[in-house]
Amino acid sequence: MAHDATFYQGEKVVINVNVVDQDGVAKDLTGGSVAWRYGEQVSEQFGAAIAGALGGDPTTGAISVTLSAVNTAAIPAKQWDHQFIVTDSDGDIQVVRDGTILVKKMLPAS
Repeated sequence: MAHDATFYQGEKVVINVNVVDQDGVAKDLTGGSVAWRYGEQVSEQFGAAIAGALGGDPTTGAISVTLSAVNTAAIPAKQWDHQFIVTDSDGDIQVVRDGTILVKKMLPAS
């Protein structure tokens, strides 16, 4: 199974996504905000939402989230579901990306 991102606990990671509408056209996110969240749908175990960032030009639909080494160190090593959630300028909330990430345990230094 392909994952949207694979990384090790304790690494800084940037996950980028391009948001498009149902016709494949870049979604204009001007005035909106984005958050990223990981969790497990089956057990309803979810991590805290982390604020993301709109790309340099919000009309292109580019969004990203930067996970610091502290953020990734706190995520248990396993496969997780993840979502990018956009709140538009009208306050409407929409999941714009749904997928999986794989977090791996970093081996300890000798």
